[in-house]
Amino acid sequence: MMRIIAAYHTEYPTAGVVHMRDMLRLRGYLVNAKRVRRLMRKMNILVIYPQKSLTKGTVASYVHPYLLRGFR
Repeated sequence: MMRIIAAYHTEYPTAGVVHMRDMLRLRGYLVNAKRVRRLMRKMNILVIYPQKSLTKGTVASYVHPYLLRGFR
């Protein structure tokens, strides 16, 4: 089963645990997501997906000045 997961991961690196579980079930293996997650962790397989970038602020293209500064 680990060989099948490794071969599928090289072809589809964005396939996660649920995708792998469904693929294995279609091939006739009776597995659940916990087992697939454990095997993928054991084989050091990480899924490629966009990571969070919470520390980066948005870059403003133009900063507008506060025109009412100094007025009462």
